[in-house]
Amino acid sequence: TIELSAEGVRNPTAMFVDLMMYRHPKLFSLALELYFQECCQTEAMMEVLDRVELMTTPQLETFEAIQEDIAILGKLVYSFENWGVDDQFSSVDNAKFMQVQRVCLKLRSLALVGDSNSTALEIQKMLHETEFFSHFCYIVQTDATDYAASARPLLAKVTALICSCARSFVAANPKNQALVFEVLDCAMWLLDAQPDMALLA
Repeated sequence: TIELSAEGVRNPTAMFVDLMMYRHPKLFSLALELYFQECCQTEAMMEVLDRVELMTTPQLETFEAIQEDIAILGKLVYSFENWGVDDQFSSVDNAKFMQVQRVCLKLRSLALVGDSNSTALEIQKMLHETEFFSHFCYIVQTDATDYAASARPLLAKVTALICSCARSFVAANPKNQALVFEVLDCAMWLLDAQPDMALLA
């Protein structure tokens, strides 16, 4: 066997190409197989590296804070019927709506202008690695008619806030835009009812 990491084997691919120059069918076959394996490993590594984002310590702290905010937002969005509906079982909790507003305004600002440690694009990449898009999909696919008429105005406000975050999430970011385009058909009612909420404006 050949130990490709051994001292002296500095350029395995060059060695395999050199071996394929010999007029020996078996040697050529083995060299080609090794060459293919070596290139595939490199290609796989490059694909992984393309998805790697290096962060400084302050950036990591920002990312962790964003993850916490997204977790809070998710809990509030998925429990809307418990705090956003005024009926015989519950009443509207305005404090929770204020939480949604605070988180959305913070995330929207970060994704639009960044902060002292990260650019807007870096923040958008961080958001891409959270559950934000899942929360966005859930809210734009929510059927308002499932709720009492009295709850729909508040639901519309929550939806508008999350859509405003999505607008910053996709700003000048083709990768994030592609995600949103996947569910744009489901959100067309938003564009018809609230033109100012156009996500890619």
